[in-house]
Amino acid sequence: MNLPSSKLDKHFEPAVREEAIYRAWEEAGIFKPESAVRKDAPVFNIAMPPPNANGELHLGHAFGNTIMDILGRFHRLLGERVLLQPGKDHAGIQTQVVFEKKLKSEKVDVKSIPTEQLYKQCYEFCMDRAQYMRTQEKRLGVSCDWSRELFTLDPRLSDIVYETFEKMWKDGLIYRGNRIINWSVFSQTAISDVEVEYREQDGGLWYIAYPFVNKPTRASSHKLKLPSGREVLVGELGIVTATTRPETMLGDTAMAVHPEDERYVDFIGQEVIVPFVNRRIKIIGDKRVDPAYGTGVIKVTPAHDFADYAIGQDHKLEMIQVIGKDGKMTEAAGAEFQGLATAQCRDAVVAKLEAESLLVEKTTMKHKPLISEQWFVNVDKPGNSLKAKALQLLHDNKINIYPERFKTAFVQWLENLHDWNISRQIWWGHQLPVWYRTGADGQEEISVGRAAPAGTGWRQDTDTFDTWFSSGQWAYSTFAAHGLVDLAKRPANNDFYPSHTMVMGRDILFFWACRMLLMTVYRMGDVPWRNIFFTGLIRDEHGQKMSKSKGNGIEPNQVIEKYGVDAMRLAMVMGASPGNDINLSERKFDGYSKFINKLWNAAKLLEMKLDTLATQQQAPTKLNSEANLWILHQLGELHGRVTNLMKQYDLSVAADELYKFTWTTFCDWYLEIMKVLVERGSAEQAQEARWTVATCFTSLLKMLHSFIPFVTEEIYQKLCGFTDKRFLATQSWELSFKPVAADTSIPVIVEIVSAVRSVKSVLNIQHKIVRVALAGDWSEEQALLIKQLAKVEFCNESEIPSELQLRKPYSGGIVVCEVEGRENYRLRLEKELETNRAQIVMIEKKLSGEFAARAKPELVEQEREKLEQSKRAVVELEREVALFL
Repeated sequence: MNLPSSKLDKHFEPAVREEAIYRAWEEAGIFKPESAVRKDAPVFNIAMPPPNANGELHLGHAFGNTIMDILGRFHRLLGERVLLQPGKDHAGIQTQVVFEKKLKSEKVDVKSIPTEQLYKQCYEFCMDRAQYMRTQEKRLGVSCDWSRELFTLDPRLSDIVYETFEKMWKDGLIYRGNRIINWSVFSQTAISDVEVEYREQDGGLWYIAYPFVNKPTRASSHKLKLPSGREVLVGELGIVTATTRPETMLGDTAMAVHPEDERYVDFIGQEVIVPFVNRRIKIIGDKRVDPAYGTGVIKVTPAHDFADYAIGQDHKLEMIQVIGKDGKMTEAAGAEFQGLATAQCRDAVVAKLEAESLLVEKTTMKHKPLISEQWFVNVDKPGNSLKAKALQLLHDNKINIYPERFKTAFVQWLENLHDWNISRQIWWGHQLPVWYRTGADGQEEISVGRAAPAGTGWRQDTDTFDTWFSSGQWAYSTFAAHGLVDLAKRPANNDFYPSHTMVMGRDILFFWACRMLLMTVYRMGDVPWRNIFFTGLIRDEHGQKMSKSKGNGIEPNQVIEKYGVDAMRLAMVMGASPGNDINLSERKFDGYSKFINKLWNAAKLLEMKLDTLATQQQAPTKLNSEANLWILHQLGELHGRVTNLMKQYDLSVAADELYKFTWTTFCDWYLEIMKVLVERGSAEQAQEARWTVATCFTSLLKMLHSFIPFVTEEIYQKLCGFTDKRFLATQSWELSFKPVAADTSIPVIVEIVSAVRSVKSVLNIQHKIVRVALAGDWSEEQALLIKQLAKVEFCNESEIPSELQLRKPYSGGIVVCEVEGRENYRLRLEKELETNRAQIVMIEKKLSGEFAARAKPELVEQEREKLEQSKRAVVELEREVALFL
């Protein structure tokens, strides 16, 4: 579909034009890397994080997609071969839950459907949702190569997933064993850390006494202070520990203290009795115990706590599972508690502790693991440690991390990584390629492979892979599926591998980025990407996390329908510094829609003043106008800054620079200057101004395009008269002119005009032509601009009566205005001066108190900037008031 050349409409109509513009881009094939002019151009590629194919896009998806598209469009303008690789994730447990709920709402019994049929129906459900989500992504303007879109259960990707598992098994990096895991009672499956939703809520903290087997012969001199303020001698009541889960005490196999904690050092090695189960357990010393937490004593339940599990492994403690997969207490909990739900058991245990005077105290605090046989990846195998290899790549700075501070978290997470549970007890996903049978000797035989091994009696494992096992290979599997990466080469190191960039929210750094690095180190022997950019999270205008329960969420489609895609994109990126959260509100979308309107009105003005834009304007042989030299120099400086900022992933700062330049420097000042030169200047000045404004506006459209692609493309097409064979989206980023240093008086003229306008505004005489006196010699162009922009006439200072002289300072001197009401103006200055002095006192007091120590750094920095602004204002106001003396 062509974009017809015609007059610009009165307003840009996003609902009418966005879909047509996107369709024209897509039909022209400009999103394919093969569309680049140079076939050997550098590659910019992102294997885009695949959203879960079971719902729809939310604002977080829109934010991430916008960031990736901004980068993709920028690199496309640089002439590079750009591939934004799209996809959707089958999302294991989450999708199964969503689909089963759907069936339940349709009154369909899940258990009545054979697994194969259930899988097929769920696959079709995901394809339907994926198609809907694709329309949302296109609506956002995301410039993906949709012909290459992949689903994590696509056979091409599945082959790679299975191949990787088989290789890891042969290399001894995969094993089956009993380990502590997160267990979902609801879904009846193991789950990963990222699938656990932690909610902050009030919970109990119970202080429980465990009696000594043999009472210590020597009393302790240390006192234990309880939350109520009560003090007891350490050991007086037995060993006292604080716990949030008293029901798990039934599975305790040790008590632990810090080996250097003076309060307990004499008790290490002694035994206490676990109440109700009468188990004798030792008091051990372990440096992982925090002496400042609770009483400085922790109960160790290796089967039901990750930290306890690690302690149990090191001290060779018994693991006693007292909570089953069904969420009920097991036989090991004792006959009195067996079969109770955990909540019921907690109440029963607490009641019995009180009855036996073993509950020392209870308070509240803000706040289910178990042992299970699962499949694991050995991340730290001696001689073949994936963890060590991944860490080495980070330490060698093989990946540029934005923001750099996230590298510490990246390293720490990897350093503390335990073996990774990759099996899930669900029907949706990649079924494990593992086969079992009982051998002639009665022992279990295991075979790994996609097909059943020869012989009879083999049965396939019904578990499926953890979703992160397949998505952990996304960085290379996506490009390998399209023949862009050869998995047989280690390292591949071709144009498309490693990927140029990865963009993801900071909240999945630990769960996805680290797993991708581990899997890619194993399979490719290299990094997955050369650069990784972490975005922050989207929050509401008050900084609160968005949620349906709070009713503070923002639905992307509603924003788009009301304000258009460009306004939403700009609102999301402005102020979104790398890794930091961003607050969004209706006001922000509305505010940036005004910028879109400002740009459109600038285009309408040029449409009236010009026949075409710079592409068809005749360039002058030489520029003589100070104003034109000035704006071209300013634009050249802006282009250099924005280019560097974009390459350093400082997208919000680049957007802010473009926003301020477009709104103020170009629209508010140069367009007004251009009108004066075209309407009041000579024929040569008018022609030169037309070429300059067209050249500048075209360059601005290119620089803005990555952020606001639709309105910039529409303006470019209609003002340049192009069809879909030439898009703004595929133009060259480079400037069409060579900026030269320009030492002009335009900044001083801007100051003078602003000074006169401020006087007129205060006195409410904005449209009145007044006389002004200015020292110095002014050229014809300079005088023309001052007179027309400030609406003044020049005169000598001696011609202005003293009682009508209002002296206004600027950096080059004084402009004397002939106006009435100078006393009112003085009073206004003094009031403003008083306000700024009070502001300084207030902010200094604020910054010297607790605020500076406790508030977020960015809020403190905002206050400091306000302080500096007020101080600068005071200096300027004092200088101006002094002129009245």
